[in-house]
Amino acid sequence: MSTLTILLQGMHLVYEQLAVLEDLRNRYIHFVEGAAAMKEEMHKFKSDIAKEVSAVLARTPLTFQPRKTPTDIDSENPTCEALPPPIVPQVRSYLYST
Repeated sequence: MSTLTILLQGMHLVYEQLAVLEDLRNRYIHFVEGAAAMKEEMHKFKSDIAKEVSAVLARTPLTFQPRKTPTDIDSENPTCEALPPPIVPQVRSYLYST
């Protein structure tokens, strides 16, 4: 091979690599623009959600109900002595005539 052929092949490889680098540069720019758009969209989404939550809380404020205490209906309650004792079931037997 002659020196000129080797130089031409080298120049050809350089131009191919430059084309690859240009493609990578374009893809990187597209990626960065997409990332910036996504970041802006995320900030907008966060502020929109915060506004919606504030609006819902303004419409329906959070109210706490007092804690209910469990009751035992059959227990003897000394504070209510005027009440009769709990009803106790009674079992009756019936005789049937045939």
